[in-house]
Amino acid sequence: MSTDPGYVRQLYAAAEAGTFVLTEEAARECAAHFLAYAERLVAFQDQVMGARRLAGFGGFQSAKELQAGFESKADQGYEAFVRAERTAHQMAAAIYRAAQLFDEIDSANAAAQRALEKAVMER
Repeated sequence: MSTDPGYVRQLYAAAEAGTFVLTEEAARECAAHFLAYAERLVAFQDQVMGARRLAGFGGFQSAKELQAGFESKADQGYEAFVRAERTAHQMAAAIYRAAQLFDEIDSANAAAQRALEKAVMER
């Protein structure tokens, strides 16, 4: 799993420094979009999960290689959706930070951590 995207760290740092500031209303509105996106990404993860272990390709070596290729692509897709989910939660945390909504920051960061843990457990 790759490290956090640099733009998330930059946005969060700007919010901490006070150079990126939002009203509570604006922060809640903007963060809600990222949180809704994160929920959609979880649904995509569930869809891709079914393709991670496939059957019915037969016993020929070429069939086994094709099956392994599809499963590998499904694994990569799943991990990409998990990374995107984590990033969406981190963006919400940065936005909440811009409005100093500390309980919401903690909640968004906890959700980002759960996404990371989910990805590690699925390996």
